[in-house]
Amino acid sequence: MNATKWLSLTEFVKYLGRTGKCRVDETPKGWFISIIQEDPMAELSTERRVKRDRCTSCCHSTFETTVVHQTH
Repeated sequence: MNATKWLSLTEFVKYLGRTGKCRVDETPKGWFISIIQEDPMAELSTERRVKRDRCTSCCHSTFETTVVHQTH
């Protein structure tokens, strides 16, 4: 495999199995690969939730800092 970090296709298939991107089965006939498809909308909603939580915590800390400065 030219221009990759894997020296053989077998190593690449094993990598896909280890990382959870594919389901890999080695049988006497050869390798069988099944892709594991994840819902892209679920991934987007997770990213949005993380961004919202990060923003919310940032806003709360800014508000708390402002309140502390106003009371002194």
